[in-house]
Amino acid sequence: MTTSSEDASIEVLGEVRALRDLFHRRLLNDSAKAKAIELLREEVEFQRSGLAATVLAPIFRDLIPILDRLMPLQDEVSVSIVDELSELFERHGVRRIPTLLEGDEPVSFDPRHHNGARSQDCSDLPPNRVVAELRTGYLLGEVVLRPADVVVSSRPTAAAGLAWEG
Repeated sequence: MTTSSEDASIEVLGEVRALRDLFHRRLLNDSAKAKAIELLREEVEFQRSGLAATVLAPIFRDLIPILDRLMPLQDEVSVSIVDELSELFERHGVRRIPTLLEGDEPVSFDPRHHNGARSQDCSDLPPNRVVAELRTGYLLGEVVLRPADVVVSSRPTAAAGLAWEG
């Protein structure tokens, strides 16, 4: 025969086991939820990237030449439209391709983002650095909407300083 204190101990032990099992199930459930949320985030990011590449990129490619034509104009309407287009680009993650400075160093020429329109002899710069931007390039995420047209530094050739005497 068991005493009431033994019965109470058995009852408490049963409750502790039940609480432990409940705690363990909730931990497993939380872990499963965290994995599901992470998978959902990855899927949303993939969908956004696909949307950007297939739907938004062509629209922004069509808007870039309009922005190019309006930027030099300084009348009130043109400036207003440029501001609105710039805000639209920014809101949707369209950004300019870096061309001129990265800190104190000139940006390295990157054929994925830059179109080397011409080269310039530069004894004060390492070769393959962007010296000047001729036309702005744009990115939407990692999608190049238009590469930046740039002038790229090159080493002066020895023959460049020689004059032909004949």
